[in-house]
Amino acid sequence: MILLENIYVMFNKGTPLEKEALKGIHLKIDAGDFVTIIGGNGAGKTTLLNVLSGEVGVTRGKIKIQEKDVTRLSTEERAVYIGRLFQDPMVGTCSELTIEENFALAYRRGEKRRLRPALTKKLKDYFKKELVKLNMGLENRMRDQMASLSGGQRQAVSLLMATLHPSQILLLDEHTSALDPKMGERVMQLTQDLITQHGLTALMVTHSLHQALDFGNRTVLMQEGHIIRDLHGEERASLTPSDLIQLFK
Repeated sequence: MILLENIYVMFNKGTPLEKEALKGIHLKIDAGDFVTIIGGNGAGKTTLLNVLSGEVGVTRGKIKIQEKDVTRLSTEERAVYIGRLFQDPMVGTCSELTIEENFALAYRRGEKRRLRPALTKKLKDYFKKELVKLNMGLENRMRDQMASLSGGQRQAVSLLMATLHPSQILLLDEHTSALDPKMGERVMQLTQDLITQHGLTALMVTHSLHQALDFGNRTVLMQEGHIIRDLHGEERASLTPSDLIQLFK
């Protein structure tokens, strides 16, 4: 499904600020895998997601999605495969647009722009049906601006938007860390439900050791641009958060 081959990423090459963020990453992810990624600051976790989404180019190496080499494709060209959610609930949506207008943009992600109505009655009914899943009453506020929503509401809506288009891959970059614990749990359950419902392949960066083990079927440990462990199966099932700390040590 996803193959990262010998990926290197260098920032500010040839300057005093030169930094090698990824160092020979090799990672194969099968269709339907839900991979949690943990590591300290500067480990390369977000850079790994940025490389997959096309927001950061590789210095060396190759990226394949479904056997297709996408290494040189832009973020827009990869959008047909990939949906993404960020740490900041304000990122990835347009504050000035309404909820239904944001949904319309997400629905057309990866498509060529054509002269046609962005919001038809059929689409509005579909978006409303999707919003009902949140159980937040937002299906009755579709003409409200996104800016009027709380951080938790906006992140839940963003998650729906990221899975609205029939993409195959979902990238999650600490998407619950800015939420209060109760809303964070709610968004994580919604995340799991949508991944299962759509049969998505997912990668989730998290600083929560509990989340890293409670969700998904694989846990990747990163340190200083390297993958130091790839945990799955019985080995992963027997681990506790304390065990993860010891593995880093």
